[in-house]
Amino acid sequence: MVEPRGAALAQFRQLQLMEQRRYFADDAPADREEERLRALEALCDGATTRRLEALEVGAGWRCLEVAAGRGSIARWLAGRAGPSGRVVATDLNPRFLRGAELPDNVEVREHDILAGGFEQQAYDLVHARALLVHMPDPERTVARLAAAVRPGGWLLLEEADFSMFRASDARYPGAEQFDRSVRRLLDAIGNAGIWDDALGHRIPLLVERLGFEETGHDCVPFMARGGDDPGGRFWSLTFPLSGPQLVADGAVEQTDLDHVQACLADPEFRFIAGVLFGAWARRPQ
Repeated sequence: MVEPRGAALAQFRQLQLMEQRRYFADDAPADREEERLRALEALCDGATTRRLEALEVGAGWRCLEVAAGRGSIARWLAGRAGPSGRVVATDLNPRFLRGAELPDNVEVREHDILAGGFEQQAYDLVHARALLVHMPDPERTVARLAAAVRPGGWLLLEEADFSMFRASDARYPGAEQFDRSVRRLLDAIGNAGIWDDALGHRIPLLVERLGFEETGHDCVPFMARGGDDPGGRFWSLTFPLSGPQLVADGAVEQTDLDHVQACLADPEFRFIAGVLFGAWARRPQ
């Protein structure tokens, strides 16, 4: 093996560092993280299940649910697959899956996709949501997921794009400041390698490059409000996970974080919390 030199060495070491990075919510208290994931389910599950219904998930299917979170989609898939089917639900930290009282046809696995893939061409459906934004090499991860799809089976990937994250009512007091502050936060999060806030719109292309058949894609906007709305709750629990460190590093100001959190706590505040892109394709027989 030829050792990298110069710029190549720096890039190689950066990739090593990124592959070893921890999930940004690893240190979150369990009750707060479960609440955050519950809000994410409320935001996304409707769009996800509509896409899965369109793929006609049915009895006897063997399904792989990667980054399964609290297991809401694994539970839905288990109901569709029935007793003759099976769902493998994986997560880097499956603490919420193991306490979720999932159906008997769901197998829970602790798995780090950066460390390796899955059984080759073994599943009728492979699904992942909100996974690739955290990956240092999304295309490589897509290839690992696709390798698990059997001939005739489906791959469905869903990722959000936060390029449009902004107040939806310009008349709201502080709307302009929210737009500036939330953009600074998201840019700092991206620059720190925590997640890629603009990956979602690239998902259709990553899926098309696989060379599968019957490719398709769509997108669903997140129209949300502050307070107890799922969008407000999710983001009010998400930004504090990385915001304080970004402030300490000088990447954003404390006033940015404070203003965003204040808006997210207000039930009168309306905002566009990004767009959820979905892309799907079928492995040729």
